[in-house]
Formats: sequence, structure tokens, C-alpha cells
Amino acid sequence: MAQVTLDNLVVGMIIASDVCDRSGRRLLATGTNLTNKHLLTLRSWGIPTIEIAGEDIDRQDPATGSIDPALRSILEEEVGRRFKRMDLSHPAVSTLFEMCIERMAKERKNG
Repeated sequence: MAQVTLDNLVVGMIIASDVCDRSGRRLLATGTNLTNKHLLTLRSWGIPTIEIAGEDIDRQDPATGSIDPALRSILEEEVGRRFKRMDLSHPAVSTLFEMCIERMAKERKNG
């Protein structure tokens, strides 16, 4: 099992444990084989990560989570100005916030 971020999920992966929304309502059951519709559902509910069955979950982008802490701090400040009126505790907003940071880090890395 591995925690996989929404952006790194691939159709055909198998869910290792139930995926629930903030109130505990089950959205997808253990053993579900992911489809495009499931990926859209997860995105619309703001689910940032889910547990995926299997041992070779090396599909994760190595850049994810490996942003230099100093750069991450700068990017969080920049992105934070854009999100200053948003509720960062909301799962969809926090996912968008993180996606912006990751995209900006990639853009800076690639020139």
C-alpha cells in the first residue's frame, strides 16, 4: 500500500482502503478499480491522497514533496497572497493551494 496524490493516480489502480469525505461518508470502497469517473469524483470532493494497493507504486513524481524548503517557503508566501481570502482548511482549496506550489516549483526548475 502507498499513499498516492490525486495528480499521480492512474486509471486501473486499486484502492487499498475506503475513501471517505470529511463527514465520513464513503465515496469509494476498498478494492475499487479506478476509472476516469472515479478520478473526477475524487477531484470534485477535494480528496488530496488515497491509499493504493500494490507494492510498486513508484509512479509518484519524484519532485512532489521534494521541493527545497527555502523555495517552498517563498512559494507558499506567493501563493498565499493569491489565496488570502480562501479557507485553506477546505480540502479542495488546500489541494489547489498545493497544486499551485508544485506547478510554480516545476516552472522555476524548468526555466
